[in-house]
Amino acid sequence: ILGFASRKEALRTNLRTLYAEEEDFLTFVAELRVRGKLEQYECVRKRRDGVLIHAVENAVVVTDSRGEARQIRGYLFDNTAAKRAEQALRDAEARYRGLIEFLPDAVVVSGERERIIFANPAAARLIGASEPAALVGRSLFEFFHPSSHVNVHPRSQAALIEGVPGPAERRNVVRLDQSVLHVETAVTPIQFDGQ
Repeated sequence: ILGFASRKEALRTNLRTLYAEEEDFLTFVAELRVRGKLEQYECVRKRRDGVLIHAVENAVVVTDSRGEARQIRGYLFDNTAAKRAEQALRDAEARYRGLIEFLPDAVVVSGERERIIFANPAAARLIGASEPAALVGRSLFEFFHPSSHVNVHPRSQAALIEGVPGPAERRNVVRLDQSVLHVETAVTPIQFDGQ
């Protein structure tokens, strides 16, 4: 993981040199002294060739009879691929969010219990809100005419279970000023902010 040619070479290496920053090493040692052990400790380590890797470490401090720290024992595993995948997902979500921010069509993302977790500016204009944030946290049911309520939840659940977009349907949407608009709606399951 750390790029040593042999166990002998690793044993001759100062642990401090395997940290990306001196401050990271000092923080690790300070936390280990206070807690006595660290589990699932996420850190950035520096391989012998200078390449930085993300690691997850479990470590314990070994003390002598006077309670003085004499050794650090532990193991770590390379978590770089997972961290890169997480970053790629965050980057893709940011690009996707940027795209839907500027769509001329209204986009509303709902989470559990059909609560709105995101709305784009077009959705705010459609509903008559001053900004998209005014819709976040509200129930989708507030914006569908009561005659549509019986179909909203089953339609969302069907799209989630099947994992495919539902067919477009005409619905009556109630704006904040209580006027009613006739719009075409579609339900599409997506991953949004890790959900």
